[in-house]
Amino acid sequence: MQHSATYSTFRRLDRRICTQYPTPDIEAYARAAGCDAFKITNPKDLAEALKTAVSSCKPSVVEVITKIDAHFQAHDVRKESRLMEHYRIYLNGEWVDSQKIIPVRNPATGEVFADVAAVGGDNVRKAIEDAGASFPAWSGLPAIKRGDYLLAIAREMTSRADKIARTITMENGKPLAQSMAEVAMTIDHFRWFAEEGRRAYGRWVPNQADSKRHIVMKNPVGVVGAISPWNFPLNLAVRKVAPALAAGCPIILKPSSLTPLSAIELAECVDAAGVPKGIFQLVVGNSSEIASEMLNNSVCRKVSFTGSSAVGKLLIAGAAKTCTSLSLELGGKRAFDRLRGRRFRQGHRGRSDRKVPQHRTVLRCGQPHILTAPDLR
Repeated sequence: MQHSATYSTFRRLDRRICTQYPTPDIEAYARAAGCDAFKITNPKDLAEALKTAVSSCKPSVVEVITKIDAHFQAHDVRKESRLMEHYRIYLNGEWVDSQKIIPVRNPATGEVFADVAAVGGDNVRKAIEDAGASFPAWSGLPAIKRGDYLLAIAREMTSRADKIARTITMENGKPLAQSMAEVAMTIDHFRWFAEEGRRAYGRWVPNQADSKRHIVMKNPVGVVGAISPWNFPLNLAVRKVAPALAAGCPIILKPSSLTPLSAIELAECVDAAGVPKGIFQLVVGNSSEIASEMLNNSVCRKVSFTGSSAVGKLLIAGAAKTCTSLSLELGGKRAFDRLRGRRFRQGHRGRSDRKVPQHRTVLRCGQPHILTAPDLR
């Protein structure tokens, strides 16, 4: 029982240090928890270490550092955060700097490793006007031509996949494997909407009188403002950008101030793909100021937002004044139903693993609704 309790203590300690410390010393923390610890760098010493661990009367931890481990430690993305970089924003086909900046922190260490130029309401207003000026030419292109641009963006993103994935991990904190999966999913979105854009079919509705014809035609709505969240900083942004561009709508993207660098990587791909100026623009800055300009500017015909329900309600109230079209994906929408007789911990662990894979504390950002159903008989 004592060994079990000590082992459980170390497991809790290990789980904590792996999320809070950039390079945990497993050996030191194991000894602090009352365990025997052995650090092996030569595989030939492993057998002797295991023999000693088995004969020990205390729980033992054997840490093996191989050449592969050393390689990954040398290329640990956390070490890249020591290099401070400055990023500009993308407006009307140009990279624009600003006196205002927003710092970007590495969530693994808490240190600032980059900063991004920020804009105000005047810059957003000018971006919307430039997007409106580019709308007739872009919407007038055949859908297959717009699709070619999206495929070019996908090719650019494919060639930079490793760099983009590391950027996501640096600013978002999710494991590199998940970042690579997000980039792959994003590339697939561009390819899918490139083909889907040419299939925006209309309808012929049977007429009710000889002198009438009923035809349904689908037309691009106009300039779109998009506000994306931090949890999937590239994928959820592209879920707004790709369909808008495929449909013939210029778009202005406002990423989360916590994770703006993924959107800058996206802008670099758009620029390299040769997309005409004014079609895609990137703004970073105060969310309320940017959203207010998008809602109150008559040139911006639609706003798409993914984020909290509280902010969604504010956008609904603001859009009501101008009748601006909204597309909202809000938080708190996934209730967790627990039927009587089912194991709560097992269900909650599976739920949290899928909902907050990169967050340090599950209870801090998991969906708040937990419903206990009555006995259904």
